Amino acid sequence: MSGKSLLVNFASLDEREQFAKKVLRQRNSRCSNLKYYDTLEPRRILKKRELTERWMQWRLSNFEYITLLNQLAGRSCNDLSQYPVFPWIILDFMSISPPDISAIHNAPMGAPNGFRDLNKNMQLLGSAERQAEFKRKYDDQDSFETIQERFHCGSHYSNPGIVLHYMSRMSPYIDALVQLHGKSLDTPDRGFHSVQESLLGALNDYADVRELIPEFYFCPDLFLNANQVNFGQKQSGERVHDVVLPPWS
Repeated sequence: MSGKSLLVNFASLDEREQFAKKVLRQRNSRCSNLKYYDTLEPRRILKKRELTERWMQWRLSNFEYITLLNQLAGRSCNDLSQYPVFPWIILDFMSISPPDISAIHNAPMGAPNGFRDLNKNMQLLGSAERQAEFKRKYDDQDSFETIQERFHCGSHYSNPGIVLHYMSRMSPYIDALVQLHGKSLDTPDRGFHSVQESLLGALNDYADVRELIPEFYFCPDLFLNANQVNFGQKQSGERVHDVVLPPWS
């Protein structure tokens, strides 16, 4: 009812099932306002809650809708390994002025210039050479017994390292990042120092198909080195400080 999520770690599957049964038995007497959909299947809950319909009727914002989809997928800000995933939307962070958002309404198919085609994941948005390499890797995996075990890209669009990479200028995430890299910060050239370079890496790097995190769209502290952390100096000689933003931002 409050919109908050709670992460509970059970010792066993049986213990989890027993807990769930007790909650459901008491929902009428002690939790009369508990919304129960008689299913744990995300697609059915999505349909019963009419989330997509409410979003299409402008009753839910884009941010609220994507947040609810992440919750249905079992993602939570309490778990870095299952952190909410938000998509790249703008693909042009170099222009003097931002992309024209009105062009979206005038584009019947695909995405207009400067915007991401949300029909495709980051892997498919990359260069033709990178996609060809992913396909070659998939075709070469003859050792797998079933076709379901094969994969195009060995990287994932979200993991604890990616989340901490974006959060490196905020406490306590920087402490977790230092611990992740063996009690030191990542090399300056690989750290989060430019929005445009992060995007280019996700589009061109063979081991990088990362998406974004919710904070990218509402938390300016993500981009400001308010704690004056010494992130070091890149090979180009440039010192890493605040994240380099688009000229129009």
